[in-house]
Amino acid sequence: MSCHSTAQWNVDKHKMVSFLLPSFATDDSKYPGGFLTCNDKGQQDPNGTYICSPAPGSAEWMKWFQNRYGNVPMDQGSFATDFDEVFSFKSLPLWCAAVWGAKFVNGGAMAIEETAPAQRVNQYTGAPLPKQ
Repeated sequence: MSCHSTAQWNVDKHKMVSFLLPSFATDDSKYPGGFLTCNDKGQQDPNGTYICSPAPGSAEWMKWFQNRYGNVPMDQGSFATDFDEVFSFKSLPLWCAAVWGAKFVNGGAMAIEETAPAQRVNQYTGAPLPKQ
């Protein structure tokens, strides 16, 4: 249930705030995927191709391993979607784009843009892809 506990939606940010796996969400424009990236040595790096993860067992790590009801969100300011990842991960971003336009949903769990982003990202996770 750890990854499905991230099934939530932040109304103000119009996206899922926490990634499926333990990681650090950020609004810093240096990190286009929405979370901190690391290089192959595990050091924080905006050009890194790996998702930075909290130390196993740390308080940040344990955020993903808590018992919560389906109506209790992982992050404050979000509402829970009862462990339904499809709803929060796909349906809500696509609905927002359909209702308010593609520019409205930019950089969330699923980046929807009419032009190619400066850095390629995985369309499902927002994770930066290695440069080719």
